[in-house]
Amino acid sequence: MRTNTRRTAAGLALIVGFLLAGCSGSGGTKPNARVREVDTATNVVNTTTKADTAAVLVNGGASDVAAPYGAATRYLFVEAGTSAFQGTTTMTLPTITQTPAGSTTPTTTTVPPPIDNVNLIDGGRYTGYLIGRPDVPNPTKPDLSDLDPRYLKCVVLQDNQAAPTAGMATVRVINGACDAGNVDVLVNGIVIYGFVPFATQAIPASADQPLTAGTVSVSVNVAGTSTVLVPATPVTLVAGGTYTLVVTEPTAVTQAGVVPPNPPATATTYGLQLVGD
Repeated sequence: MRTNTRRTAAGLALIVGFLLAGCSGSGGTKPNARVREVDTATNVVNTTTKADTAAVLVNGGASDVAAPYGAATRYLFVEAGTSAFQGTTTMTLPTITQTPAGSTTPTTTTVPPPIDNVNLIDGGRYTGYLIGRPDVPNPTKPDLSDLDPRYLKCVVLQDNQAAPTAGMATVRVINGACDAGNVDVLVNGIVIYGFVPFATQAIPASADQPLTAGTVSVSVNVAGTSTVLVPATPVTLVAGGTYTLVVTEPTAVTQAGVVPPNPPATATTYGLQLVGD
């Protein structure tokens, strides 16, 4: 299948806070989950070095796991319970200038990507998908509660997809194309995933669908129309496999009235990233 090779030249870091040593203070084993990440965000690649500058923060700690843009890192152990997920990038993030209540002096602060708290169950496997774009927060409220919904974010999915029957694969879809609106995903010319909204924590992905294993043709349209976002692209599915298919936005998409803090790459085509369990 086609991948966004313009952004695969360098690795990204999975940043994890509670890497388990495996033992509690009383000598027992701590309950734990496994977490990995995939970066499919827009305009987070340095166009000079081709380095992917984005990652997923989990509880604010760090490790040295790396993977190219659109590919999954390996799973790392994270202590079960509530963990905080947040996107990050070393590129310049937008700022907001506000005057605090009771003050006449305006202050300028960098707008942080939102934090989503996720309850990780013992033994669970999760993938944090970094989507959105770092140049469109447009907040006006002091608490930043009105961040543009397309802003850089991490959507966390539990990797517990339905086991496929013989000769089939199980596939779910994330719409990571934040400026495309709802999308239809067609497999061999038939709409299998209809009106998939831009992913949020409330609607993170489509329902699982069984697809015949082998090479299938996948295309993406603006929902309910024949307007093509992704032309027919061959995608290979292994029998018995479970996958997440991410619709990605072109790196060259810009937002009216917004000047990206870093010039985007020149590519203008939407794409697909297939992530297997």
